Amino acid sequence: MRSIAVSVLAVLVVSCAGQLRKRNIGGFQPAPVALGKCTTFNGVLGVCKRIQDLEGNYADVAQALKSPCNTPCVTRGVCCPLGSAQSAATPKGPGLIVYVEPPPVTVTVDQQEMEKAARFGASSQQRRRQQDIELIRNDIVVSPTEPAFSHRKLQQPTRTALKKMGSAEIALSASKMIAMDQHLSPLQSVAGLVRVSLLNSSLEETCQRAPRCRDSRYRTLDGRCNNLRHGLWGSAETALQRIGMAAYADGLFEPRRAQDGSELPSARVVSMIVIPTHHAENAQHSMLLMQFGQFLDHDVTHTPMIETDDGVKISCCRYGVKVREGEIHSECYPIEMPPNDPFYAPFGERCMELVRSVYAPRPSCYMGPREQMNQITAYVDASNVYGSSEHEAEELREHSGGLLKSRPVHGHPYLPADSFTCKDVKMPEWTCFKAGDERVNEQVDLVVMHTLWMREHNRLARALHAVNPRWDDERLFQEARRIVAAEMQHITYNEFLPIVIGRRHMQKTKLLSPLKSGFTNNYDPEISAGITNEFSTAAFRMGHTLIPDNIISMTQFGSKEKVTPLHRTQFTPFDLYRRDAFSGLLRGLLEMPSMKFDNAFSKELLGHLFQFEGLFGMDLIALNIQRGRDHGIPPYNKLREICGLKKATTWSDFASEIDSQTLSKFALLYKSVDDVDLFIGGVSERPVDDALVGPTFRCIITDQFARQKAGDRYFYEEGGQTGSFTLDQLAELRKTRLSRIICDNEEIGWVQPNAMLNPDPVK
Repeated sequence: MRSIAVSVLAVLVVSCAGQLRKRNIGGFQPAPVALGKCTTFNGVLGVCKRIQDLEGNYADVAQALKSPCNTPCVTRGVCCPLGSAQSAATPKGPGLIVYVEPPPVTVTVDQQEMEKAARFGASSQQRRRQQDIELIRNDIVVSPTEPAFSHRKLQQPTRTALKKMGSAEIALSASKMIAMDQHLSPLQSVAGLVRVSLLNSSLEETCQRAPRCRDSRYRTLDGRCNNLRHGLWGSAETALQRIGMAAYADGLFEPRRAQDGSELPSARVVSMIVIPTHHAENAQHSMLLMQFGQFLDHDVTHTPMIETDDGVKISCCRYGVKVREGEIHSECYPIEMPPNDPFYAPFGERCMELVRSVYAPRPSCYMGPREQMNQITAYVDASNVYGSSEHEAEELREHSGGLLKSRPVHGHPYLPADSFTCKDVKMPEWTCFKAGDERVNEQVDLVVMHTLWMREHNRLARALHAVNPRWDDERLFQEARRIVAAEMQHITYNEFLPIVIGRRHMQKTKLLSPLKSGFTNNYDPEISAGITNEFSTAAFRMGHTLIPDNIISMTQFGSKEKVTPLHRTQFTPFDLYRRDAFSGLLRGLLEMPSMKFDNAFSKELLGHLFQFEGLFGMDLIALNIQRGRDHGIPPYNKLREICGLKKATTWSDFASEIDSQTLSKFALLYKSVDDVDLFIGGVSERPVDDALVGPTFRCIITDQFARQKAGDRYFYEEGGQTGSFTLDQLAELRKTRLSRIICDNEEIGWVQPNAMLNPDPVK
C-alpha cells in the first residue's frame, strides 16, 4: 500500500543540505519550467523538493504536483521556484521576527490510517452537534440578562465562519485520532503532524482553496488577492499566523498547562494578585490614543467565540458554578474562581463564562494543531468602516453617489440604526448603531470613532463627485474607500505607532511614514500580512491598560459635562442621542489624559465588564489570560527569547524588565519562569526607550506592522502597483492628520495638532 510518508531527514548528505529548508507559513508557487528541467542548486530555474516537504495553499500544492522532477538528492519530487524557499515569516527587513519552525520529527501515516481518521473526524463532528442539541434541550445556554451574553455578542461568529470551522473540526479530530493511535507525544503531534498532507485523501475536502486572482485597482472587501501569488494571505475568515510553535498541552488543541503538566494558576487568581489597585494617568497622551487603538484593532483582528450552528450561545456555568461533567460542552473553558474571591464570593460566583475561540482550516492542506480564525481582513484597510465581505458592504451602502448610509440626528449625520442589537427601554427610537464592524456598540466612544470615519467617507465621496460628475456610484464608492484606507494607514504609521513602539525604534526599523517625497518599494509577495496569534491575543491587548474608569463628555469651555462609568455605556450608546453629545464626547477624548501603560487596569474591567444594571460583570484581564491558554500561546519567557531578550532560568532574570514586587507575585503564583502567561508578562514590563510598551510587546507589535506594510500590495506609499496613488495624490495624503479628520467632520471649535497628545501635558 502506498504510504503518505512525512518526515524531515535527520541527516542529509552535504550536497543536499539547504535544499530541503522548511518553510513556516503557507504559500507555494508552481515552477515556471518544463518537466525535468529543475537543477539542484544553481538557482537558474528552481529547486527540486520532495513532495512531502511542500507546505502551501491547497491550490498551489495541487498545481506544483503537475511539475515532477528528479535529482540525485530527490526522487519523485516537484520543481519549485527559488522564491518559494523563502518563508513568509523569514525576515527580509528590519523589525521582522524569525518565526519558530517545528524541529525535525517523523510521523508516517498510510492511506488506510488517513481514511480511518477521516471517518473519526466526521463522527466527532456529529457527536458535537448532538451535544449542541442536548444543551439547548436542557436550557444550558447563556441568558440575555447575563454579562456573558454581551461578551458573546461582541465576539459573534458569522455563519460562514462557523461553516469553515466545521471543516477544520473534522481535520483536527482526524489529527487527534492519529496522535492517539500512534501514541504521539505533544512535540510529535505539533511538529510531526504539520508535515502530513491531506491531499489525495477524503480529508482533502476540508482544505481551503486558494482563489484565482486577477489584478485590480481596488482592494477586495474580504482581503483576498491582495497577494496575487498567495490569494488567501491576510483575507477574512482564515487562520491566524504564529510566531512560536503552538503550546497546547497535547500539542494539538488542549489548553496550555504548566511545564510539569499540572494546572496553571486560575486566570482570575492571577488577575487578583498581580494587578495593583492604583491606576495612574499619563499626562502626555490624550484618551484618543486608546480610542484610536481600539478602532485600529477592530480594523485588523476579530476572533469570535464558538456557538451552535444555529447561533445559540453555549453556557459553561450555572448558578455560579461550573456545569457538571457529562453536561458541560466540549468547547467550554470557563474560569474557576476561588471561594475567597473578595469581589465575586459575596455573590456566590465560582465560575466565569468562557467558550473557546472559533478555529479555521490550517493555512495549508496539512494536519496539525488548532489554529484560531481571524474573521476580518488583516490589512489596515478600514474594513471596520466597510465590512469584510460584500454582504456587509451592501448593507452599509446608500447605492447613490458613492455614499455610505447615514441618518440625521439633531441635524447631523449619524450611523444607521441597529435595533436588533439593542435599543433603549424607555426610548425605543434610541437604537444601537450599525457599522462595518459588529463591535461598534461596545462602548459609546467607539461609536464616535465609527461615526467620524463614516462621515469622512461621505465627505470624500461628495468631493469626488463634484470634481468628477460623470463617475457612477461604484467608482465614487471605491475611490473614496481607497482614500479612507490610505488615511487610516497614514495616521497609524505617522501618529499612533510612534507613540506605542517609539519614534526612534520606528526610524531604526524603517516603519516611520511618510517619506518626504516619492514612493516606497517595500512590497514583498513572500511576506504575509496575516495577523499573528501572539499579537491579537496578547500584545495588542496592551490597550486595555489605557482604558479609564469613566466616559467623559466636556463642554466647549473645557469643563466636564457628564461622567459615566464605562460599564453603563457598553451596548447602551444612547447618550449620543442627547443634543451636542457627539462633540462633547469627542472633546472628552481629546482633552482627558490617557491612563499609563502598566499592569494596572481600571476597576471597570476587573469585575464590572458588561455589568449594566446587575450586581457584577466580568474580569477582562482574567479573560485575556485564559484566552491565551485557549489559543496555545507560548509563555512569556519563550516570546522574550524569540525577541532577543535573555531567556530566564530564575525569577531574577526578569528583573531588567519587570519590577521586584511583580516578580515576587509571579513566583508565588507560577511554579516556573516558563509558566508565566504572555499577556500578564508583557503588560508587566517597563516601557523601553521612548516607547509606550516594554521590549517584548514592542517586538511583537513591530513585527506585525512591518508585515502589514511590506505584505500589503495596496500600502498607500507603495509605487509601481495597479492601485498606487499618483505623486500629487500622495503629497495630499501625507498632509492627513487625525485632527484634520475631526475638524473636517465635526464643528468642534479647536483640536490640538496631534490629537493623540494631551493639549495640556502639565495637567
